[in-house]
Amino acid sequence: DLRPTRASPPTAYLPAAAAMVIPRRADVPAVVALWAGRLGNLAAYLALAALAVRTASAFRWTLAAAALLPMHLALGATISPDALTVGALFLVVALWTRIRAGDDPPLWLFVSATLLLALAKPPYFLVLALLPAAGLRRRTPEGLLAARVGGGALGLGFLVTLLNSSTKYQAATSTMGYGELAFQPDVQRDRLLGDIPGFLWASVEAWFTELHHYVQDWFRNYGFFTSGLPAALSWLFLVLLLVALLRLDGDDFAALRGHDRWTVGLGSAGMVLVLFGSSYVYFTDHVAYDTIGQQMARYSAPLLVMMAVAGAPRRLVREVERLPEDVARLVVTAVPVIATASILLTWLVTGTVDRY
Repeated sequence: DLRPTRASPPTAYLPAAAAMVIPRRADVPAVVALWAGRLGNLAAYLALAALAVRTASAFRWTLAAAALLPMHLALGATISPDALTVGALFLVVALWTRIRAGDDPPLWLFVSATLLLALAKPPYFLVLALLPAAGLRRRTPEGLLAARVGGGALGLGFLVTLLNSSTKYQAATSTMGYGELAFQPDVQRDRLLGDIPGFLWASVEAWFTELHHYVQDWFRNYGFFTSGLPAALSWLFLVLLLVALLRLDGDDFAALRGHDRWTVGLGSAGMVLVLFGSSYVYFTDHVAYDTIGQQMARYSAPLLVMMAVAGAPRRLVREVERLPEDVARLVVTAVPVIATASILLTWLVTGTVDRY
């Protein structure tokens, strides 16, 4: 079922397509070609994430922790636009830290990263708005150039999304997971625009009432399969990661204040609302907002790095200074290893490996 490929340009499918060329020419079974594509996407995702960590001038540990989240590793290993989309988003956040610090990245990297996110899965191109916001505040020739490039890529993302917005791209897996849906984006859009206060309230309510399920998916889910770890451990992992990041990136958290922090925070909240709106317009035919959060764990996960950057409590930075750095590094390393190993172990022990 290739309908989902019409939701965005083919750019984000290039790593998987390239990895599948040799298996297809060798006439191997389709499942082998499929796994080659998955591994190709995973390699591309990890390469972009590593480049983001190396490029960033701040919040490097936060980017690394977000990149190693089990949910992101799972998305990175799917034949979908998610791998390059999430990797490109991390890279754009890294470029934002450089622009904000006045440490200008190479122009080729800046142009490549912004174009990649603009041509990836919508609506994540909206994160590109961070770049002109940071560039215009600098008011230097380099800052203005960054603002123009970032703004141009943002406009390109809008244009591409508008061109693809009327495409019926629901896959068979959508109907398998959520039932048969009547694709009626115009009707749903009119309903949403006619009830903005109700939509905003429903979105906030859905986020806080369903957050527990999102946290479980971030740490215990690989695609359609969930590990057998106790649910409380997911929350413990989240708290431990936050404490470790406040220790390792403490200076960066303390330095991000005022306008810049509000920009990232409001941008994250706005993106979540856009994702809820997209779910209502494209993935439900209900009048009510009862299903807008069904896929939000996956949709919101790439924004966790921005949520952490803006929302981590600064008052705790001094409190966690007594935590040894080696212990904090161990936490950032151990949490994804334990969570991912648990998922894979449960997958193998229960015998469901044959299904995927």
